[in-house]
Amino acid sequence: MANNKHLNIFLFLSFLCMSVSAFAQQKNDTLIIRKEYEVADPTRYEAYYDIKTGMYYVYPKIGNTITGPPTAMSPEEYKEYMLASQTKAYYKEKSDKYNLLFRRDRSDARKRGSSLHC
Repeated sequence: MANNKHLNIFLFLSFLCMSVSAFAQQKNDTLIIRKEYEVADPTRYEAYYDIKTGMYYVYPKIGNTITGPPTAMSPEEYKEYMLASQTKAYYKEKSDKYNLLFRRDRSDARKRGSSLHC
């Protein structure tokens, strides 16, 4: 009977250790997957100028397909829209460049660090 009790304790502790290590492994894999699967918004906006009305019509498109109703803008509103859009694109480009440099620096540091330890 005492032998069976020790066996049960051993099995319980083994199961506990294996489940903790499996959970830790699964958590790391989940974080990696979330970083790699980012989908960019495929919607782009295309503007047409109507000479008769003097208005700009901005259509949301995915590929060559119009996906929603147009937004009508006066020339002044369209100018503000383009300025905001170009400013956003500019800062996104700068941010992406910084992130790329930061990642490259980290990966270079890891390579140098791993070569020093070997």
